[in-house]
This record gives sequence, structure tokens and C-alpha cells, in this order.
Amino acid sequence: EGEQMFARADANAQKFPNLQLSIAASRAALALTRRQYREAVSACRRTLAAAPAPDEAVRLTAILGVAQAGSGDRQQGLRNCELAFSQSQKLGDVPLRLSAQLSLAEARLDSGDPAGALAMIHEIEPLAANLPLSHWYVLAMAASADHARAREYAEAAKRQLDGIEREWGQPAFQIYLTRPDVQTLWRKVLRLAQGDPR
Repeated sequence: EGEQMFARADANAQKFPNLQLSIAASRAALALTRRQYREAVSACRRTLAAAPAPDEAVRLTAILGVAQAGSGDRQQGLRNCELAFSQSQKLGDVPLRLSAQLSLAEARLDSGDPAGALAMIHEIEPLAANLPLSHWYVLAMAASADHARAREYAEAAKRQLDGIEREWGQPAFQIYLTRPDVQTLWRKVLRLAQGDPR
């Protein structure tokens, strides 16, 4: 369904290069949520080569970094996430900076730096406190990064996601849970909340 929507959007955006770049960035983000890392990396590189606007470049660089880290190129992924975060600070766009920080925390976790991820998570927490999805994600990453408090963070992440389910309703929430990236994180949160550190 998502691919059909992108195909229609691409057809309508032929005369609008900036819109085409934005659609390409959204496609890369969708590939990342599906854990299709090679596709996400390829889409990001193609779109970055087209010289997108600075905010899109930050978004794409963060997606590229997370996809690289997820596909095993952890050091390059970490470098790209650090670059995205650095660039986001210069733009003064708070939501963009938060997104880049989340990506950097994830890349730090993937590259074996839980202390660095936790430092970034603690910096993000106040910004994400009133953003339900971001807050759940921050708590879930904290559960992975802080072994001493893993169960505490996992239980808080579970409560946060339970609140999202109540707010959205069961049908919409179940659709959200079908995302491969969410499934992976949710399963880990459930294990940690039950005291299983695997």
C-alpha cells in the first residue's frame, strides 16, 4: 500500500524537484522501518547526491547512518549519525535535532557503545517527554543501554506504549505493531520487562 502511494506521489511530483527529493527521503525512511537496510542505504546515497535542502540532507544522513549500522557497517553508520546530529544543531530545528539524536543513540547502541547511547538518551529525555512515540522509543533504547536499570526502563516503555494503544485504539495500534522495527524493539522490551536479559 505504501509503495502504491509513493508511485502516485512520484508521478505527481515530476515537475517539482524538491518534492521528488522529499518523497525519496520518505521512501528511504520506510525501507529503514522495514529493516531493508541495503535499499535504505541506496536510496539515501542517490538522494544525497542530488543535493537536497539542508534539513532533508540531515534527515537522509541520519537514515543512512542507522541503515549502515543495522547492516553491519557500524563505524561508518556511527560517523554519519554524528554528522547528522552536528548538522542538525546548526539548523536550529528542534524536531530535526531530536530525530538526529535518536538516530545517533541507536547507532551508538548498534556499535557497542551503550554508555554513549545512554548519555544521548538522557539528553533527549526532556525533549521527548511530551511526544508519546519518541518517549516510548527513548525508554526502549534506555532499557537496552542501561543493564542495571533495564527492567525499570522496559516497564516504563511498556506503560508508555500501553498509553499509546489507549489513545489510538486497537486497530491503529495493531497496524503500528506490524512494523518490523517496532516488532524487534517491542519484543526486546517485553523480555526485559519480564527480567529476561537476552
